[in-house]
Amino acid sequence: MTENEKSADILIPENELWLTEFIRGFMEHATKQGKVTFPPPGDILWHILMYETHSAFPCIKCLTGYDWDGPYPKKRDLDLVFFGLYSVTAMSFPTCRLKLHHVRDENILARHYPFLAKEAFAIACNIPGFFEE
Repeated sequence: MTENEKSADILIPENELWLTEFIRGFMEHATKQGKVTFPPPGDILWHILMYETHSAFPCIKCLTGYDWDGPYPKKRDLDLVFFGLYSVTAMSFPTCRLKLHHVRDENILARHYPFLAKEAFAIACNIPGFFEE
């Protein structure tokens, strides 16, 4: 078991975290780190981020569940999450990149799962094109 898995087992009671909270918390954390635009909803880059974060933290249930019937693993329910986040995001045109228009004072992901917020941000930084340069 890796150090990340040990940390996840200790810090996440019953390994529960909502996928919506993970995505919104990730976006808030990245925004505070100066990365303010994100790929469009449903973009392959989101699925890559979910899969690579799942690979680093396989014990976190909200990061499980992929369809393998295409050229890359697709995270189930990701489209529903972005629909749910419609009220706190805006899409820029013509790039269709997302931007949060409301960052909460308390980021639940960064507060309760700081190791996960930092690792997901680091993973996204290593995915070419995830953040605009």
